[in-house]
Amino acid sequence: MIPAAALAVCAAASGAETPTMVRTTGEATVKAMPDTAAFQFSVVTFGADAKPASAENAKRIQSILKKLKAELPKDADVETEGYSIQPQRKYPKGGGGPGEITGYTVRNSVSVRMKGVDKVSEILGVVTEAGADQVNWIRFELDDPDELHAQALREAVTKARKSAEAIAGALGMRVLRVASVDEQGTAQPRPMMMQARAAMSESAPPMEPGEVEVRAQVTVETEVEP
Repeated sequence: MIPAAALAVCAAASGAETPTMVRTTGEATVKAMPDTAAFQFSVVTFGADAKPASAENAKRIQSILKKLKAELPKDADVETEGYSIQPQRKYPKGGGGPGEITGYTVRNSVSVRMKGVDKVSEILGVVTEAGADQVNWIRFELDDPDELHAQALREAVTKARKSAEAIAGALGMRVLRVASVDEQGTAQPRPMMMQARAAMSESAPPMEPGEVEVRAQVTVETEVEP
């Protein structure tokens, strides 16, 4: 990929010893296969009264978590991410008024994060067969993106330096030194997201995680001389 270059050559002022500077921009994108998976599932229960609906929800969640934790790696993270009790109302045909409460909906959402992506399909199968009503999202990401970030930075700096050398050569000059390097809003790794709100099937859905990418952009200012 040819780096985008924002170039600024500052010529020496007449009669002054001001150095000639060249400013270039280098960009790089590094890709890698994800090594971590995360997903969220929900259990939704309904009842005429909030307490029985909540109790049923808790019972189902506990049953799912027991089966889920038996299959998850020991270092997996499992946490409740959302819990709500919402009244269901019936309103008069003409409208107006708060409406009559006809029942309650209880929703409990749990998120899971685990290292490794090979067993995601199997784990989702366990969750859905155990009674989850929804799998809200699935995400594939990097457990530690720092190494990929450093690689992208190295490549971006190399491209910016080569651009500076090319410009200096075209002017009949050479690069004397690097005066400054500025990192420009490095893009965070973009996780691969998958929506999964469809009706649950008996078989585990196939999962094909794509690559995760990290982008880096730097501006390098170099001093050049004849």
